[in-house]
Amino acid sequence: MIDTVRMSYLGQLLTVWTPVDSSVLRSVGYNGSTLAIEFQNGRVYEHPHVPYEVYHGLLSADSKGAFYNHYIRGKYK
Repeated sequence: MIDTVRMSYLGQLLTVWTPVDSSVLRSVGYNGSTLAIEFQNGRVYEHPHVPYEVYHGLLSADSKGAFYNHYIRGKYK
């Protein structure tokens, strides 16, 4: 359930952060190119040049942490 909508800037584009149901990830931001991942510990990692399909796959995944580790981590720098 989304209780608040957070917005920030990644680069120069406004980004809406989406809270996610995950024990590892807290929220996900995407501006059409850069994917930002906020972990439960508060760390934020930005991944440039992420296709929309990967972002959508992350949001749709049953295990967002596993999806992140398999399809995103180390692949977009």
